[in-house]
Amino acid sequence: MDFAKRLKKLRMESGLTQKELAKKIGVSRATVAGYETKGKEPSYDTLIKIAKALNCSLDYLTGNTNKRSPIDEILNYDTDDPELQEIIDELSKGDKREQLRVVMQKTKNLTDEDIELVLNLIKSIEK
Repeated sequence: MDFAKRLKKLRMESGLTQKELAKKIGVSRATVAGYETKGKEPSYDTLIKIAKALNCSLDYLTGNTNKRSPIDEILNYDTDDPELQEIIDELSKGDKREQLRVVMQKTKNLTDEDIELVLNLIKSIEK
């Protein structure tokens, strides 16, 4: 699916009009219409705004993958570990899905040492 079709599909799934999406990303309604029809292409910065507004990855938005977000890959992970599966099932529930997205976004570039610090912080909070 090309960018224009995917953008329109995502916008409609989100229940947004062209005008509403335009306001969220800081462009005119006509600009959004151009993205959805005759091959007008947004800047990189605007692509990022669109992906955030429509809650998807840039790769999904531009048609490079059929996974809407990296979280989908995690939530669809098949494991034989019942404890891990229980965690995945819990995270896939409505409001926790957004929380997981935020956690993944904030931690994706951490070093091993940073991850260790985060885990120690979590352990401290649990106590």
